Amino acid sequence: MGGRHNHYREANSTATDSEAHPIDEELERRLRHGTLRKRIIAAQGRVIAALGSQRHLYLELEQLVGDRAIDREEAMFNIAFEHGVVLGRAEALRAALRRQGPQGRTLAREIARLAASEGLEPPRALNVIIEVAWALSLGSHKPPVGEGRRRAR
Repeated sequence: MGGRHNHYREANSTATDSEAHPIDEELERRLRHGTLRKRIIAAQGRVIAALGSQRHLYLELEQLVGDRAIDREEAMFNIAFEHGVVLGRAEALRAALRRQGPQGRTLAREIARLAASEGLEPPRALNVIIEVAWALSLGSHKPPVGEGRRRAR
């Protein structure tokens, strides 16, 4: 998976081959696919038996399907993990913003509105907001953009 942090591999690195991973245990508890798993194994046995000497074709197909399933499982886990992190951060920020009172919330809404209305890509808008915040933290009440600089879009 690209250059992103792989939460799936990190979460699965602690389980040994002899022990079930807590995620797998939770999936089993929620899905209760024991009977379905037995039916799938029986159906696979029938297909392999019917293929006879061509059973390698089925095994190749199973390998491809399994590889895809693992890739999808890993990607879905990472997406869900990252989504949860974002939701958690958003909730923490909302809580911090609630503590800022009405003026702070109004300022935050206005900054968000301005950033969105300027048409900047989110990373670029964030850079501008950080520059202004940095200047304010240093005691300057002027934006850190010089008179001769043009706004980049």
